[in-house]
Amino acid sequence: MPHEREPQVRPVWLVALEHVSIAAAAVLLVLEAAAVARAVEPGDLGLLAAAFLAALLLADLVSGTVHWIGDTFFETTTPILGPAFVANFREHHRDPQAIVRHGFAERNGGNALAIVLPLLLARMATPPEAGHTALAAHAFLLFLTIGSCATNQIHMWAHTKRVPRFVRSLQRARLILSPEHHDGHHRGDFRRCYCVTTGWLNPALDAMAFWERSERWLRERWPKDGARLPAKEARRAQGG
Repeated sequence: MPHEREPQVRPVWLVALEHVSIAAAAVLLVLEAAAVARAVEPGDLGLLAAAFLAALLLADLVSGTVHWIGDTFFETTTPILGPAFVANFREHHRDPQAIVRHGFAERNGGNALAIVLPLLLARMATPPEAGHTALAAHAFLLFLTIGSCATNQIHMWAHTKRVPRFVRSLQRARLILSPEHHDGHHRGDFRRCYCVTTGWLNPALDAMAFWERSERWLRERWPKDGARLPAKEARRAQGG
C-alpha cells in the first residue's frame, strides 16, 4: 500500500520559502547564463568543457555530502533543519516513491535556495568579459548551480518508471544519475552511493569507505563536554 502523506503537515513558511527561492534562482540563473553567453568566443569552447566537467564533479560531491549529512546526523525534530532538511531524507528511505509524488516546489525549493546567494555574489563579482579567468569562474559557477539545483529533479527521475525520452538518454549515457546505479543506495543499509547528481564519484568514494571514515572522524572529535552530534536515526526502510 502506498504511503499517504498527511495534509497540512509542512509549515506554511517553508512552502512560501520554496516558491520564492525557485523564482529568485530562475531569474539569477538566466542573468548569469546571459552574462556568460555574451563573453564566450569560439576559442573558449575548451575552457567551457573543462568548467562543465569540473562543475558536474563538484555538484556530485556536494549532493553526496548533503545526502550523507541528511541520512546520518540530526533528527526530524531539530528546529528549522528538521522540517526543512532532514525530514525528506528520512521519508525517502521509508517510502522511496514519495519523491515522485512531491510537488515541483517541494522537491526543488531547498536546492534553489542554496544557489541564490552564490548567484547574487556573482552579480557583484568581476564580469566574465574581463578575461579567461573570469569567464572560467563564471562558467564553472553557472554549471555548478544548474547541476546543484537540478539534483533533486534528477534524483526523482531515477525513481520514476516512465521518464521523457531525453531524460532516459541522459541516464543511459551516465550524464545524470541512472535508476540502475541509484538502486545501490536503496539496497542494504543505505550507506553507499550517496551522490545523486551524476553518480560518477560513488565507486571511488565507496571503495575508500569515505563516508564511514568521515562519520567516525567527526564523532570521535566532536567535543564531549559541549554540543554533540545528535544520535543517528535508523536509516533502514522500517525506520527511515
